[in-house]
Amino acid sequence: LAGSGPQTATPLVVRRIEEINPHLECAETDERYWKAAVDRDFPYRGLAFPYPCLRSQVRDAHEPWKALVDLCGEASSSTASTSAATPAARSLQPRLRSTLQSLAAVRMSTRLLEDTGIGHTFKRARKLHADLLPKDLQHQASTMFDHWRDHHRLLRDKASRKPGKGMELSAAELEEAHTQCNTWKQLYTFLASLRDKRLAKFSNKAKSMYQKQHAQRHGTKGLRLSMAAASSARRVARKGLPHSNVHGLGNTGNPAKKPRRGGAL
Repeated sequence: LAGSGPQTATPLVVRRIEEINPHLECAETDERYWKAAVDRDFPYRGLAFPYPCLRSQVRDAHEPWKALVDLCGEASSSTASTSAATPAARSLQPRLRSTLQSLAAVRMSTRLLEDTGIGHTFKRARKLHADLLPKDLQHQASTMFDHWRDHHRLLRDKASRKPGKGMELSAAELEEAHTQCNTWKQLYTFLASLRDKRLAKFSNKAKSMYQKQHAQRHGTKGLRLSMAAASSARRVARKGLPHSNVHGLGNTGNPAKKPRRGGAL
């Protein structure tokens, strides 16, 4: 499974093997097979990693921001302390910029914010003095915090329950994924079920559209036939012919038209 498994074995086969051999359902199989399966089958997914990986990534990005806020909290007592803390705060700026780029690629959930506490740190960081944190970093931190807060408020609205487009996750689906997906195997299962739901919904939508177009097509055909019959009736009425000729029922009602040759026989 760890060698050529991702190229040769399907997830269904691997699940069956793990059921028969429970000892194979381990962290190594999860990291080497199921991670490759997720990258192979869901290259454009709304959730990049299982929840523990995301939590570890956010905590690593949280460390320099927490260190800056703690440093500024200790230096807020006097102006001399603030001046002394400025060089240390400036030394953290390169790490702060790099962590902002990594955090921008993470879709935050309420559970992730609660477990890491990064939201409270950013809320305090955006109010720091310009000598301790430049204006551009304050603006980026404030924008990111507002985005996280809007996501938290979105969960209260009905719009969060509408599914996303493609494999993009809605706010409610993201919360569900962060609750369920603690391993790569669980992430694969979640994304596969989400894909099946989207495909079923798309199939039902396509089927209803076909039935609607089919009904419109038959309705248009019937309308054309009725209009043709009405036109024939008006044309017959102008010529003074009996109505039996409208649908081509013969020429018995038209004494002026000669019978066909051999008709008397």
